Amino acid sequence: MAGVLALLAGAYKGFTALGGFLALQRLADARRAIGSSATGPTESELYAMVATSAAIAAMLLLGGILLLARKSAGRTLIVVACTLAVIQGFVSVGVIADAGMMSESGAATVGLALGVSLPLLIGILAAVGPTARWIAAGRTPTAPPMYGQPPYPYGHPPNPYAPPQYPHY
Repeated sequence: MAGVLALLAGAYKGFTALGGFLALQRLADARRAIGSSATGPTESELYAMVATSAAIAAMLLLGGILLLARKSAGRTLIVVACTLAVIQGFVSVGVIADAGMMSESGAATVGLALGVSLPLLIGILAAVGPTARWIAAGRTPTAPPMYGQPPYPYGHPPNPYAPPQYPHY
């Protein structure tokens, strides 16, 4: 479950990072064109946020693939990426609030709740014991297949056509 959710979250985070990068290119062109000194986060802060999102997306995608391949490194990558995503969620709300762009409608609070709860859920699912047991179960060797008739548990079976054995007194 954690692997599939990590793949979905990684794909979403990757698309948002790509969209953020393209939006930053247009923002930089617009700032140069109008020559304004807009308030808010600087371009370097925004690029750092987009680069962090891209790194988290790559870690989630790689971790999801490794986890589905039953590798414990995938579990570690997912937990680290989700921790970074939670931290990034709080930092981005702090940057928005510092820039004075926080609205009274509470949209940032809802965005923070959604942006933090999903990585938190995925990280917890990857960190719990059943995930570790599922990974370990993939490494246990299986018995080789048996060929021919299986052995009898107590020697050869009795011959049904033989004369009955009477006790000798």
